[in-house]
Amino acid sequence: MDHLIPSAEDVALVWMDTQGFEGQIFKGGRSLFSNDIPVNVEMWPYGIQRSGMELEEFVHVVTELWPVFCVNTNGVYIKHSIGELRGFLDALDVEASGGFDDVILLKAFECG
Repeated sequence: MDHLIPSAEDVALVWMDTQGFEGQIFKGGRSLFSNDIPVNVEMWPYGIQRSGMELEEFVHVVTELWPVFCVNTNGVYIKHSIGELRGFLDALDVEASGGFDDVILLKAFECG
């Protein structure tokens, strides 16, 4: 990703739905994602694992890049510490292959 977008100057938002391969994109785009750019991403534990990445590795990669994530709950975005991400993924995974949700990964912005 970093070789495709060498400068984050003109990037205001990243919107991503790569069917579980988000972790690999985050790993390949560390330079881009280290900037203060909000990232809207689908969290789908089954897809993450199907892509060949364990949830622990995914959480580690995300935790290195963002301190908070926001979830739309009944029309209101709720801010969560990135330390809550594993529990959030585990709750989604209970729903088997269908459990997913969109979240916004942030450096310091407030949600909604």
